[in-house]
Order: sequence, then structure tokens, then C-alpha cells
Amino acid sequence: MPLTSVVPAEPFALGTLIGAGIAVLGLQWPTPSTTFVQSEGAFTGRCSRAGGAHVLRIASSPGTPVPKASPTAEWGLHLADANVAQGELVSVVRRQIRVYGDRPLGSAG
Repeated sequence: MPLTSVVPAEPFALGTLIGAGIAVLGLQWPTPSTTFVQSEGAFTGRCSRAGGAHVLRIASSPGTPVPKASPTAEWGLHLADANVAQGELVSVVRRQIRVYGDRPLGSAG
């Protein structure tokens, strides 16, 4: 399934641990004049089970750099995973808000 990636235009500062970890991923994002960059279909993803855990398997589409695990292989793409599928995460939250708003007053969870 094609994913909608949303990343900040300004990278994390290289002097920080998260900035250094993200730099190791090897992804080069464009530098636009906007606060965020949205990319449709640069990555594809699917839910999977691996090692007893449910995970999102991500693949780069043709022409998109392949990210490297960072800071170690055990972390995988954890430092960028929310950004790679942020469009889908926002869609899930919007659906949940609609469902919550449609509940009768006084009903529990």
C-alpha cells in the first residue's frame, strides 16, 4: 500500500542524539520553503508479524533512497517510522474523532 510521508523541512540538529541517529538512516529530504514536506507513495508499507511482534514493513518505491537501520539493526527505522506513514496515522485519528463525536452523550468508551 502506498504511504503518505510527512517530514519536517528542518532536520533535527546534528549535535543531538536523535539528529545523529536520523542522519545515519541515509535519507535526503528536499529543503522546501514550507515547514513540512508531504510525499505520496515514496514508500509502501504493509502490516506483518515478525519475532512475535506486529510491525509495519516499509519498502522504498523506485527512485526513493532505501533507509538504513539506525542507530542499530534492532531499532530498524524507529527514528523515522512515524514520519514515513504519518499521513495514514492522521487519517486514523480523524476517523477515531468522527466515531467519538458520533457517540450519544453520556455513553462510555
